[in-house]
Amino acid sequence: MATLPTQVRPGDVISSDLFNRLLAEVIDLGSRVSDLEVAPPPSALRIFNVTGPTPIRVNSRVTANGEGFSRPAGANTLTVDGARVLSIAEGVSDEQHLVFDIPDPGLGGTGRNVVLGVTNANGQSGSLSFHLEPAATEPFGTLTLGYDNAPVGSGTTSGNLDPGPYEFGFTLVASVDRDVTIRLTASLGGVSGWTSQLLMVDGTAITGPIAVARASPPLAFKVRVSVPSAGPGNAILQVRAEETTSGSHVTPSSAPSLALTRGAAIPQPETRVAVRLENTDSVTVSGGNVTFTRDVRGRLDFGFTFNLGTGFTGTTRFTWTAALDASTSANWTVLAPSSTATDVIGATGAGQLMQRLTPGAGAGSTLLLLNIRAEPSGQDPVDVTYTMPLSIA
Repeated sequence: MATLPTQVRPGDVISSDLFNRLLAEVIDLGSRVSDLEVAPPPSALRIFNVTGPTPIRVNSRVTANGEGFSRPAGANTLTVDGARVLSIAEGVSDEQHLVFDIPDPGLGGTGRNVVLGVTNANGQSGSLSFHLEPAATEPFGTLTLGYDNAPVGSGTTSGNLDPGPYEFGFTLVASVDRDVTIRLTASLGGVSGWTSQLLMVDGTAITGPIAVARASPPLAFKVRVSVPSAGPGNAILQVRAEETTSGSHVTPSSAPSLALTRGAAIPQPETRVAVRLENTDSVTVSGGNVTFTRDVRGRLDFGFTFNLGTGFTGTTRFTWTAALDASTSANWTVLAPSSTATDVIGATGAGQLMQRLTPGAGAGSTLLLLNIRAEPSGQDPVDVTYTMPLSIA
């Protein structure tokens, strides 16, 4: 096609040839725009992997990661070795993720490799092989407790812990593979005159184990502490959670210990750091207690997570110490911890600590104290201590 003029001057003749060329250009442009407006064909269905608990078991909630899945999620047909998937989590599934519960393809009592098949409304199909174990007879998972709601001060000194009742707020997060039953306990160490009571948020007393569903949101509850007007002026509030099934594989949890002193400032929640017991060796864990065997070295592996808040971009050095309560640590051998610090760049980070201890002849029950500190730029410092009771079989 001949080149079109870039401008028209007064007196120029607008010929039919020029006008036809203009029309041809407009038609060609319209055709190109129409081609661009046509929706691209759907992505080929592919399954990259299946993620979930380790190992993946019958009834585990897992995520198939891939592309080309249909929306809504129910438009996809999923099978595991031919067994139809009946439970797909619609709200958290999309074109790249299908969240569902693993059906039993007839494993019996032995694990094997199985094939996940997905067919969607477009007639596409994909498959992936992964290893599947039978359903466990006991629950698996972890419990996390956090102190997240401080009581308001009362009495003559606002903000301090004066005589009277105070309600400390906690949150339980249960990351479990099935519905479980959780026992909560609150202790003040038997200090005379100090009392504690577990309450639901609405004030209902918690008098026994609590049923917690697998997919339930975090459970908020309170501990009412009554501070006496006379007698001992100090107590330590320790709140623990454990799953009650015999042989349970759900890791129990303890919230940070709250050191309470009559007339002193009320402890505030520290939400920027969390600690969990991730693994052990040569010890047994029951509730919030760890039991060692005399003259046998035991190992406790802790994980730390840090979250300094949205938008924080500085560098913070987190340091931690692990020590036994000095008053009860006689005849315990404590090896140097595997790590004592980590640098966090930005808002979030993580650290790990492996602690090895041996109770010798004459050693008795004690407390392991984990203290974590940091001074993030422009923020209040972090200084929180977690406690873990240690006993001897």
